[in-house]
Amino acid sequence: LPRVNAVQLHRWMELLSEGNGHILRDELFAYLDGLSAEEKFDYEILHSFWLQFQQIVLNVIWNKQLDITKILPVIRRGETAKSLQDLTETVEQTVAFFTQESAQENKNTLIQRVEQYVEDHLDSPLNVGDIADVMFMNADYLSRLFKSEKGIPLKEYIVTRKMQTAQVLLRTTTLP
Repeated sequence: LPRVNAVQLHRWMELLSEGNGHILRDELFAYLDGLSAEEKFDYEILHSFWLQFQQIVLNVIWNKQLDITKILPVIRRGETAKSLQDLTETVEQTVAFFTQESAQENKNTLIQRVEQYVEDHLDSPLNVGDIADVMFMNADYLSRLFKSEKGIPLKEYIVTRKMQTAQVLLRTTTLP
C-alpha cells in the first residue's frame, strides 16, 4: 500500500494545526488525485490514506487540547468511506472543523492581547481608538469583537479595570 512520506505527513499536520485549511485541502486533494491518476485506487488504499490522515487529526487534537467529541462523527465517517467522493467529503469536513477552531483561537488570542494591553497601561489614559491602533485594527470592529467575546463593551471594560485597580490601591496603600 502506498504510504505518505513522513515529511509530507508532518507538513500536513502543521497546516492543520495552524488552521491553513485551504492549503491543506488542496495538497490532500492533489495527493488523492495523483493516486487516482495512477489507478492505484481501491478500498485498501482509501482506508490506508484515512488511517494516516486520522493520525494527523488525532495528534493535532491532542496537541491543541481540543474536544475530540466535536469531530468524532466525522472521524467515524472517514473510517467507513467506500469511495473517493466519500473520503474527499470527509477530509473537507475535517479541514473545515480545524479552520473554524483556529479562527476562534485567533479571536481569543486577540482578546487576550487587548486585555493584557489594558492591564499594562492602566496607569495611563486609555481609549478604544488607541488600543485599536496598537492592534492594527478598526476601533469599531475591535469594540464589537470584544463585546461579542466578553459580553461587555471595551470602553466599559477599561473603566471597570481602572476602578478595580483604584479600589485595590486605596485599600492597600497610603495613596490618595
